[in-house]
Amino acid sequence: MVTKKLLRNINLSKKYVENVLIVGGGRWAEVHYNEIKKIKNIKKIDFFSIFNKNYLQKNYSKNKTAIYSDVKKLNKLNYDYVIIATRSKNQKFFLDSFLKKNNHILCEKPYLLGKKYYLKILNSLNKRNY
Repeated sequence: MVTKKLLRNINLSKKYVENVLIVGGGRWAEVHYNEIKKIKNIKKIDFFSIFNKNYLQKNYSKNKTAIYSDVKKLNKLNYDYVIIATRSKNQKFFLDSFLKKNNHILCEKPYLLGKKYYLKILNSLNKRNY
């Protein structure tokens, strides 16, 4: 499974990671959630979703998982890692928001945003020594 390979590569289990935010509420966000919750060091996994908030609240509120949907509060959220598993058309907004905060980001399919934007992200990351 792709998620397992990615998580092994960034090696979340050996670094100091307490909080993970998953942006998106669809099928792949759930796949990421189910894989990440297997890592013992991670204490909190939350969702940020505008479109699937009710579904997530129904299925994940018992797990002490917070579900956010207010874009205005996005800048106040503080997480060690952010996984962007949302529609491609929304990824630019979330990438820009979390890159400004120096979060560690895993974004699905960032190259679909266009070569120019993809190179802009790479340059930004290189400047920060990521």
